[in-house]
Amino acid sequence: MRTYKILRLDFHRKAPLECVVRAGDASWDSLEDALNTLGQEGWKIETPIYGPVPGRGHEGETWLEALVLVKEVANVETIKEAVRQLSPEALADFRAWFIEFDAGVWDRQFEEDVAGGRLDRFAEEALQDLRAERCTDL
Repeated sequence: MRTYKILRLDFHRKAPLECVVRAGDASWDSLEDALNTLGQEGWKIETPIYGPVPGRGHEGETWLEALVLVKEVANVETIKEAVRQLSPEALADFRAWFIEFDAGVWDRQFEEDVAGGRLDRFAEEALQDLRAERCTDL
């Protein structure tokens, strides 16, 4: 699945690389900064958009106004197919990574549940059982 993002180049100074770049709520002080940041997130340039040079330039001269970026977003079926194609060694690496990842997700959820008081009634029930001597030493 593909998703798109528009980078608008605003406040042109001397050259397209010297501008403020905006995409939604995010902004960067240069096109280079924007492309470096977004490139690390997997975004690629799909289409440049040109328009007239604002307030200067010659008749018919155009200036880069925006870039359309595209990012391939994996869905579950794409991920399953990629996992099926892994070599045994790569599958072992993936399995080890996923076990650690999944445990981290579980740990964070557990910590959030404890901090939110969602486990308090279970703790109280266990303490009541301990006080009533309904527990067995392991």
